[in-house]
Amino acid sequence: MKSGLADRHNQQSINRYPAIRPFIIPAQEAKGAVSKANTIESSADGRRVFTQICAARYQTNALGLPGAFPPLAMSDYLNADPTWAISTVLYGLSGKITVNSTGYESVMPALGPSLSNEEIANVLTYLLIISTTRVAASVLKRS
Repeated sequence: MKSGLADRHNQQSINRYPAIRPFIIPAQEAKGAVSKANTIESSADGRRVFTQICAARYQTNALGLPGAFPPLAMSDYLNADPTWAISTVLYGLSGKITVNSTGYESVMPALGPSLSNEEIANVLTYLLIISTTRVAASVLKRS
């Protein structure tokens, strides 16, 4: 079901929110599309959006609230498929999901109507960057 929903919304998402196209198109096409300065700026804007809209539910560290709201940072569920992540932000999600081997059942409202294309792209960029940073820190800690 997850794959089917993501496939169904893939083209619709690109058409409706062209700013998120770099998250959906193959990596080789997107390579070099965003400069380092733009990525840093996007991440700062994404953090602002996350703090204002998402942090109360998912905590300021994006690690969620155990038993209630799943982690967004280092989330196998969110990072598994960029199209699915975009669809979740755009259209919301309800029902049972499994994130990092833990079950959750809650509702995430659709944010597509209230966020701009750029804000959606920026908040997902921010989550990707903090996830990557935390994974790298975890690996370095073990070394």
